[in-house]
Amino acid sequence: MSYRNHTTGGFTLVETLVAVLILSFTLTAITTMIVRTLQITTYTSQGFQASKLAMQGVELMRVKRDNNVLCLRTGTCPPAVTTWTKNILSDSGSDAMWRTDAADVLAIGPSGTFVPYHGDWEDLDDTASICISVNTDTTYGRYTYCDSTGTEELAGNFKRVVRARPINDYSVEVVSRVTWGSGEEFEVETIIYDLRL
Repeated sequence: MSYRNHTTGGFTLVETLVAVLILSFTLTAITTMIVRTLQITTYTSQGFQASKLAMQGVELMRVKRDNNVLCLRTGTCPPAVTTWTKNILSDSGSDAMWRTDAADVLAIGPSGTFVPYHGDWEDLDDTASICISVNTDTTYGRYTYCDSTGTEELAGNFKRVVRARPINDYSVEVVSRVTWGSGEEFEVETIIYDLRL
């Protein structure tokens, strides 16, 4: 009787299970890394969007100041505009908070005004979210509030309020605050000056 050695070139069940286990750990690690990368990319993108919106809030206040100073220098102001801080600070010259809207081109003019914000500075939940204008007029692509018509909401539920505080007769502190997502926030702070000096 002859006996043959029955060794085969295949894998045993244990070897196969170990290989599947290693493969599943590897795929889980790769999937986790991809998901985390997408989360970081979204957060970074929204942070960049928030910084643009905050800077725009400050810039709108600078444009408002520039238009007030220009009309005061040229004597073309409406009768209600008697100071460079008109509609930057409150009518009494104290702190003011505004919903600045880039699509409201009349608001930045000397006779225009931004929408006053009477809510809580620390909690912007009671203001409208920021959208982008999809109107086919001159406001197309500008940031506006979602309570306007012809808008498309930005992903992230962004909200912006700008606060102005007098420092002295010649300077005003401006802080533009943007919140989004689940409590994230971004602030830009600057000082604007009376340019007539």
